[in-house]
Amino acid sequence: MSPLKFPIPVAETIARIAEIGLPVGILPCPIPGVSAPVTIAGGLALQHAENLAGIVIAQMVRPGVPCLYHSRLSIPDARKAVGAGGSPEMGMAGAAAAQLAKHHHIPCDVYGVCTSSKMLDPQAGFEKAINGILPALMNADQISGVGILEDGMSGAYDHVVMDNEIYGEILHLRRGIKVNASTLAFNAIQEAVAQKQEFYMLMHTTEQLRAGALYEPVLAHRGYWDAWEAEGKKSYSEYANQRVREILATHTVPPLPGGVAKEINKAIEETGRAYVEAQ
Repeated sequence: MSPLKFPIPVAETIARIAEIGLPVGILPCPIPGVSAPVTIAGGLALQHAENLAGIVIAQMVRPGVPCLYHSRLSIPDARKAVGAGGSPEMGMAGAAAAQLAKHHHIPCDVYGVCTSSKMLDPQAGFEKAINGILPALMNADQISGVGILEDGMSGAYDHVVMDNEIYGEILHLRRGIKVNASTLAFNAIQEAVAQKQEFYMLMHTTEQLRAGALYEPVLAHRGYWDAWEAEGKKSYSEYANQRVREILATHTVPPLPGGVAKEINKAIEETGRAYVEAQ
């Protein structure tokens, strides 16, 4: 619990998970100006110390146990005293935390596709995209926030499918521009010029498109006004909602193996009772 505290039940939980040999994720949530310095650098320094402290506990119990570095520096709106999950500092903090984790060769999970919006609207789109791409460009291993709204206070299925598309574009950007003999396409240029053909007629074009040379969105509409009008002039949110309904109508969740769900529920109940008794 920020600043620089681990309640006994939390420390015991870290130790127990490490003892079993499961991966340990340390997830401090300092709030700048409340439980951390108001500056992003100060908040990151505090969060870094808390991450390393939790990892040290895990390693003392079981040296070599896998650990995961988390960034949940929760940016507030200082004037309104509320969360500001869509602020650009969220993406900046996630990007910086990814660099800190990489410095210690620890895999990381950072916040990214976050928004203060309450619905699927332009605010949600630009906040999630900006905050998601920054840590991605710093090679964060996992970028969290999928589906969340209202600074993490709520969520929506429609946002899950929109975030899936944002992730797709971010990953496409992170892969960068491949430069090799095939992508430089000197032979294709010679062929097109010699045969006086458009490039779409060449096998090279087909092969490269199949290999993902150009990104293809799942939901975003491409085309001109007349085609969009013929399809009902749907907004992006309508396309997202339609996709959600398709998934809910057709997707089947594979059941857990026999007895597993019962054992999980039993463990949750026992842990809950132990936590209450420890307070």
